[in-house]
Amino acid sequence: MSRVRALRRRARREGKPTVTSPDITLCNPVAEHFPAFIVGNAAAWEEMAKADLEAVAPDACRDLAAVAPTLGVEELNRRFRDLTVQHGVSHMVQEDSAKGQHLVLCGAGPSLADHAAEWCPQWDQVCGCNSALPYLWGRGHRVTHGFTVDQTPQMCQEWFAAPPVPYLVASTIHPHLMDLLRSRGRDLTLFHNFVGINKPPVEWADDQGELQRALYEDWLYLTFYPPSIRCGSGLNTVNRAIDVALYMGFETITLLGADCAIRTTGKKPDAHPNSPEYLAWLGQTVMHADGGSALAAGATALTLTGEIDGREWETKVDLVVSAHWLVLAERQLKGRLRVIGDTLPNALKGKPDAFLNRLPRLMDGNGKPIIIQLDGDVYVGLDKYDKAGAVWVSDTTSPRSDAMEDMQ
Repeated sequence: MSRVRALRRRARREGKPTVTSPDITLCNPVAEHFPAFIVGNAAAWEEMAKADLEAVAPDACRDLAAVAPTLGVEELNRRFRDLTVQHGVSHMVQEDSAKGQHLVLCGAGPSLADHAAEWCPQWDQVCGCNSALPYLWGRGHRVTHGFTVDQTPQMCQEWFAAPPVPYLVASTIHPHLMDLLRSRGRDLTLFHNFVGINKPPVEWADDQGELQRALYEDWLYLTFYPPSIRCGSGLNTVNRAIDVALYMGFETITLLGADCAIRTTGKKPDAHPNSPEYLAWLGQTVMHADGGSALAAGATALTLTGEIDGREWETKVDLVVSAHWLVLAERQLKGRLRVIGDTLPNALKGKPDAFLNRLPRLMDGNGKPIIIQLDGDVYVGLDKYDKAGAVWVSDTTSPRSDAMEDMQ
C-alpha cells in the first residue's frame, strides 16, 4: 500500500512520530441500549406469535391458559415458546427452511446497480440488505425479502417505505424499526445477531440441577425467544446475512453489491477527516447503489486508502474487515458463495495469507487477532454451529465460548 508507506516516509523526514500498528476502536452509537432493544423486541415478538398461535391452535392456547396459574413465569414462557415452534408460528429463522435453494443476496454497494438487472430475475430468492431493498424495489427489480442487522434509527428512514415483502430482522434492531414494520403489516421473522454486550456471563441451574453458563447476550436470547441462530461473521449486514442463509440451508449464494469500498472522484485532500475540504470531498463520493456518499446515514468520515495491484482503493475499517471475511468465506465454502462485480473482496481474492494478514483485523479482549476460520470450531463449547461463525441458540444449549467472551 504505497500511499501509506509514502506518508510514513514523509512523517519520518519531518520528524513526526509514526505508528506502525494503530488500534482503532469501532463504537456503535446505540450500543448501551442493546439489552433494552433485545427485551423490547421480545415483547413485540410475543404479541405477533400469540396472535398467530391463537389463530392456528386455539385449543392449545386455552389449555395453556388453564394451567398458567399453577406455573412459574419461566415455565409458562418456555411452554409458550415451545407451542409457537410446534405450530409453525415462532417468527424465528428455522434451520434448513430454504434447503437446496439458490439465493441472490444484495448488499447496497454501488456495483449493485451494475448487476441487479442480470441477476435478480434468476434463482429462488432475492434478498435486499438495508438500503438495497428500497433500491431494488423502487427500480422494479425482483426482490423477495428484506434483511437487516442495523440497530441505528437511520434504518427507519431507509425502510420508511417498507416495500411489501417478508422481512428477516435481528432481535437487536431498533424497536422503532420493529414498530414501523409492524404498523405496515409486514411479515417479520427474527434471528439473533452477536453485538458483544459487555456484561458478565450468567449462570443458572437447569431442571436436573446442573450448573449452566452463557454469555449475558446469549442468556437474553435463550430467555426471551424460541430457538434460532445467532450470527457473528464480519462486521456488516452482508456477512451476517451469509451466516443466516447457510443456516437456512441455501445451497448457493450469489452476492451482489458487496463493494466494501468507496467510489471516488478528484484527488483526496491531504487534510483532517473532519475538515471542511475533506468532508466536501467525501460528499462527492459514492458508497451506495442509490448514489449515497460515504457520509450517508451519519457514517464516520474516517477512511483508509490502499493500493492493490497498482490500483488505489478507498474504503473504511469495518469494510476492510468484512472484505477479508468474504474472501475467506468464498474460499472455504468451495463454490457455494460467489461474489460478483468490481469489488474489494474480488481484488483481494487469491492474495496469500501473508498479504491478507496485513489488513486491519479484529482483536479480542487480550489484544490478540481473532482468527477468521470458517470451517472449524471457532466458538468452542457450543452445542451446535454452522461453518460461517454462526451459532445455534436453543433452550437446551449451554453456550460457553472463551473466543466470544474475548471479543467483548
